[in-house]
Amino acid sequence: MATYLVESYTPPSRTPEPAARRALARAAAELVREGLQVEHRRTTFLADDDTCFYLVEAPSPEAVAELCRRAGLWHVRIVRAVET
Repeated sequence: MATYLVESYTPPSRTPEPAARRALARAAAELVREGLQVEHRRTTFLADDDTCFYLVEAPSPEAVAELCRRAGLWHVRIVRAVET
């Protein structure tokens, strides 16, 4: 599986909350049950920029997009990431 970074604008009134992480976990579990391996690894919120980054392991950017759609996450872009 590859690692992808999802960059998402988060309005100042909506900092990432446990509910968003639970939504990602539920969506990932649904996709795994359907045979698509995806895993939300980490969330980083840049409060001064109203931007949130989600690190996701998945077989393709399309799988990540489906994860975001099911979790109700409005994503700006999905890019492949390499951790060093």
